[in-house]
Amino acid sequence: MRHTPIVVHRISASGGRQVTFRQVGRDVVLGVAHNDADVIEFLRRAEVPDPDEVVLGEDSDLIAWEGDEPHAYEPTPPISTSPEASNATAREPPVHLLWAIPRVAHSRQIRALSILAESQSTQE
Repeated sequence: MRHTPIVVHRISASGGRQVTFRQVGRDVVLGVAHNDADVIEFLRRAEVPDPDEVVLGEDSDLIAWEGDEPHAYEPTPPISTSPEASNATAREPPVHLLWAIPRVAHSRQIRALSILAESQSTQE
């Protein structure tokens, strides 16, 4: 296993990645990065020479990207394979039915009013 002085850890559930720097046998947390510019800034403040090349370079032996793809900072939403999740959209009525529901209620009210008006006119 290769030990690198700079480690960009896995993406947290809320987004972002912790960046640590190994100094004198212990890890120092530099911060939580939400993009490559954050990592570059942390390394610049830690006085790492040429931080742009370390982060964006093709083959840097100084940095390790743990757990997730390099340069990714946002968690991917989980893909649910449960039957409840797949049936959730099947239970929702189609959009055209949602528009029809108020019209049906409105037409019933009109029909009830016309029946009431007819019955009142025949009584007179």
